[in-house]
Amino acid sequence: MNFCEHGALQDYLKKRAAAAPFTEAERLKAAHDVAQGMIHLEVKRVVHRDLAARNILVDSLFRCKVVSCQQVQAAMTMHAQ
Repeated sequence: MNFCEHGALQDYLKKRAAAAPFTEAERLKAAHDVAQGMIHLEVKRVVHRDLAARNILVDSLFRCKVVSCQQVQAAMTMHAQ
């Protein structure tokens, strides 16, 4: 898994709201990234079952990546170190 320096989308949105809210273009890009991730899982015949902002990571290029709870916890542990 790539390093996602901005952590979970849920936390990133909270931090970002204080500074400057997401523009419409940024919201559409995030939604597109998540949709592409879900398409990838569907092609692999994987059912995610817990799609939520806490299970989406944001990388350094502000791309959103769908992950599992375990992957988020591991990434947050690495991010805290």
